[in-house]
Amino acid sequence: MRSTAACCVGVTLALLLAELRARRRHATQALREATETRERVLVLALAERTSELERVSTVLDILSKAQHTLEVCTLPPLPAGFVPTSGYERCMAALRAGEDGYAQWAVKRHKCTLVSNFVAESPQKFRVDCALGIHVARCFGPQLDAVLTADPKLILLLLDAPNCGTTRALLSSTPELARHATRICIPQADPSHYVLQIRGAANNDVTAVQHHLLNIRCQRLDQWLASNRSAGLRVCVFFADFETSIYGKPKASFSPLRDLQLFFRLGYAHTHCLLGVTLSFRAPHGSRYAADAPQLEVDDLAGFVASEAAAVGLCSKLVETIRYGLTFCLFELTARENCSSR
Repeated sequence: MRSTAACCVGVTLALLLAELRARRRHATQALREATETRERVLVLALAERTSELERVSTVLDILSKAQHTLEVCTLPPLPAGFVPTSGYERCMAALRAGEDGYAQWAVKRHKCTLVSNFVAESPQKFRVDCALGIHVARCFGPQLDAVLTADPKLILLLLDAPNCGTTRALLSSTPELARHATRICIPQADPSHYVLQIRGAANNDVTAVQHHLLNIRCQRLDQWLASNRSAGLRVCVFFADFETSIYGKPKASFSPLRDLQLFFRLGYAHTHCLLGVTLSFRAPHGSRYAADAPQLEVDDLAGFVASEAAAVGLCSKLVETIRYGLTFCLFELTARENCSSR
């Protein structure tokens, strides 16, 4: 009896072991098939992503080459009898010193395509955008809708980030602006950020403006100002969010101060305009900037803006300054005859 029982137990164990081995083989086979399927999916996804990146890279190459062919117009001269402020003279001396220093260091310009340092919206940048939105609401309020409706040539000009943070702040503070979204003109100098903006892929928050048809161009600001100079456009809000040195980048033929000169002298400034400028006032590299050249400050920028504004019949008032590593300066420009009332 014991022998028979042992035999039965042995058979049962053998059957169980065989079943376990079969299940193991099936599980191993299923895992292998799942792994192969997952690998095929990953390979297909990687191939699709690579193809997309190649298409984007091709677009970026085309846009970068196109920027090299765009010329900036000659800066119109100042009017007769122009009297510069001391800040204006210091800014012009700094520009000449920077350009002369670069000319001695390099034979030719290296590039004209600008690359942005933007990574993600910071609390400081959010504060700047909100401040601009508050002042737009203060200056124009609900009347902005009527003002834009009455003048089809009136626009807002913004150097906005890929997440359209400035645009979102303005739409939040002045909802009436949503009816005129096509008047929000955004020159985007960085081709990679241009692709992100038109695809709406820079940040989840960008969905807040995706349903608005914004006027985004893959152009540097100076190129945008030059190419649209005959369109009769006037700007009521201009956010020159350069986020770079006030001394510019001579190797890229880029100068924020020259861009501001173009803005004024080509007649873009409306008789009531908010002008925001974000710059760094850190001293330039000593080896390419003369030791006796001016070290610019906010007062110099204010004097520069006041002089260029006066040359086109406008008064300038610095209404807010925010320092956060960079410096944001907001100027309110008004027609000369209305200066005393503001």
